[in-house]
Amino acid sequence: MNAEIVATAIGEKLLETLEKEEQHIDSTLRQLENAGDEGLEKIREKRLQRMKEQASKMQALRAQGHGEYTTLVETNEFFNVIKKSDNVVTHFFTPANAFCVTVDGHLQRLAAAHVETRFVRMNAEKSQFLVEKLGIWMIPCIALIKDQKVVKMLQGLDELGGTVAFSTAFLAYFLSSQNVLKYEGSIPESFTDDCGLYKSTSTETVKHKEQSSSMIRQTVFYDSDLENENEN
Repeated sequence: MNAEIVATAIGEKLLETLEKEEQHIDSTLRQLENAGDEGLEKIREKRLQRMKEQASKMQALRAQGHGEYTTLVETNEFFNVIKKSDNVVTHFFTPANAFCVTVDGHLQRLAAAHVETRFVRMNAEKSQFLVEKLGIWMIPCIALIKDQKVVKMLQGLDELGGTVAFSTAFLAYFLSSQNVLKYEGSIPESFTDDCGLYKSTSTETVKHKEQSSSMIRQTVFYDSDLENENEN
């Protein structure tokens, strides 16, 4: 799919979401304007109750592994994760693919920032059943899962600009367009625009550059990869 078409579609989706949020804010402001002291007190109580409920929900999600970027080993772990979490982002990687290192860096930052979504990774060379079941043919592959259903398979990096230079903010922006993550930043002006968010450390930047400059594996994931793994 053409990268410009993808960007346009995502932009339209996010603008629609922002318009709905603006309408909700306008409605709330009107309620505040019309409320007396007693009404304002009730609004504060409801707000406090919602905050307590959100804090309790966040605590429960963290207990399930949200907030961390986890490596899964067994197929049954994958199915347990998608049963327990409404929104799951799964990165299928191969150890020798430098592009996967870049994706790992982005997803690790997103996992810490977006507790509402579970972020996990699996070695595609050791996950033959899922590779075949999900039709994975390109690495890196990011499976977006909502309510136990795969809503999108990102095979390779074409839809992220076709470059390792895509930003964490743009990836978050893309994931939000598939309703597996809540993105509240500004709309990225390009695939590389990080919108001042999700800054990586200098150590991460150096590591990713070193990995990218020494790529030793093709991106296309052939069936022979699994056959070779099974023989070893």
